Amino acid sequence: MKASRAIEEDQVRIVDSAGTILAVATMRGLIKHGNRLEVVGDLLEGDPRVGTQVELSKSQNPISYHQS
Repeated sequence: MKASRAIEEDQVRIVDSAGTILAVATMRGLIKHGNRLEVVGDLLEGDPRVGTQVELSKSQNPISYHQS
């Protein structure tokens, strides 16, 4: 994940390998742990996107950035 790109996002979606959205959260920031980044945010409970399907990128990188 690129910190410079991730920090520009307002929200984070957690998506499984089948493309189902498992959770949505607001993004408040990032914490660096060695060469990895932790996303800090607040879970949006009851978000209507949870359980819906999204098209997955064919990239090997599991991180993607979307303009909303």
